[in-house]
Amino acid sequence: MKYLQKSLHSIGVLFSSVLLYYAFDIEKMGWILAILSIVLLFQVISSVSRAVERIWYNTLFISTFFTLQYSFILRMIMEYNPLSIVVLLLAIIMYLIPMIMIQLLLSRYPVISFSVSFLISELLFIKSPIGNQMFQIGVIISDEPILSQFLEYTGVWGGSLWIMLMAYFLFITFNGSKKMLLPCVFLCIMTIFNSCDLNSFKYDNNKRKVDITIMSLKEDSDIDSMMFIYNNTSDYLILPEAVKAIPKNAVEIDRFMTKLYRLSERTGSRIIAGIYTNQGDKRYNEVYSINKRIDFLRGKKLLVPFAEYLPEVFNISTAINDIIPHPTISASNYSEIHNDGHVTYSPLICYEALFTEFVSEISRKGADLIFVSSSNTFVGSEHIESIIRKIIRANAIITRRNIVRASASGLSYFIDSYGRILAQCQNKSDFLRKIIEIGDTNSFYVKNREVVDSVYCCLLILLLFFL
Repeated sequence: MKYLQKSLHSIGVLFSSVLLYYAFDIEKMGWILAILSIVLLFQVISSVSRAVERIWYNTLFISTFFTLQYSFILRMIMEYNPLSIVVLLLAIIMYLIPMIMIQLLLSRYPVISFSVSFLISELLFIKSPIGNQMFQIGVIISDEPILSQFLEYTGVWGGSLWIMLMAYFLFITFNGSKKMLLPCVFLCIMTIFNSCDLNSFKYDNNKRKVDITIMSLKEDSDIDSMMFIYNNTSDYLILPEAVKAIPKNAVEIDRFMTKLYRLSERTGSRIIAGIYTNQGDKRYNEVYSINKRIDFLRGKKLLVPFAEYLPEVFNISTAINDIIPHPTISASNYSEIHNDGHVTYSPLICYEALFTEFVSEISRKGADLIFVSSSNTFVGSEHIESIIRKIIRANAIITRRNIVRASASGLSYFIDSYGRILAQCQNKSDFLRKIIEIGDTNSFYVKNREVVDSVYCCLLILLLFFL
């Protein structure tokens, strides 16, 4: 009977991790799966008396969820980069260490200690040099704009805390608490608050209309034929990341760039194009703004660890460096934003759009519109595209900025300042055109990011002391 009970607990934990994986994968109602996933895990943890067993189930949950979330790494290990496994292992370890320490110290309160330790681990991982927001449960609610407008004030931290609180309320309800109305009341209050915010006009001051066309590519090789048939007269034409590779010292006179100059001149569109450039053994991932000629250049600043660069702590031999599949130089840009006389925008490159802190900072510096040139060709994961869309929707709400993403072999879309998808297409060569309205008002979080982050950190520490 004892072994059967342990087996059932393990199955419950595995099912919980799978539910959380699908919460990131589906486009609608993922927050419900996330809450149910955590409630199920609470149920297992609370039924186990020994702290060591609870730690085992926590480890099983985190390891399974992270492996599923980073499942594309397994293919990369076999095909491209055996070093990719380090990313997965480090993420798991960085989450588990604080969780294990806190749960050993606060073993009398297994459910609450798990909740707080999970949120602390999430915070520490995101703030680490190799961290990202692909595991942050708060981004899940961005797919429901009617629930997620409060992120403007709290950042994604508020979303993570909201899901944990809802899960805890439901857990105590399922276990016979008289507080069964708490989840319903909490959900109703948040829905009313967000509905009011969603329908408000406080961001309508200084609105300007901008005509934008996205070029979505199924294959990189489709770029020439798509340029040939483009005949829109949009203000901007956004191309995906790395549509061509060009020697750095020949960019101005390259044949492909000449085609872009002529296309810009013929249509009147400013073209935002992602280009790989190389100089000797150095490679740069850059985005060029072209208005008949190049008038702005921005290089990729935030690189993907173990794919585009090797973190210093692992840089112990040239043999390890040689394993990096796409070694890229991190850019020191003169400016992250560009004012062309019509709009002040920032052209980001793929991975950079996944960091709320970075997107908030460029919004604070004056970017009214954010373009993202991206590519899913190398990774080839639809699940990663779903996670990225959630993160970008969350960042649009948090910064109150329209975000326009052009992708090769992935999802291309327009997202407005309320996180709503205005138009999108997936994995096909096509044009998307929208006239969008942009404003220049900074959100509460953008103006007070450091304060909000500090308050959230203090809140988690205080919760530990009160336990």
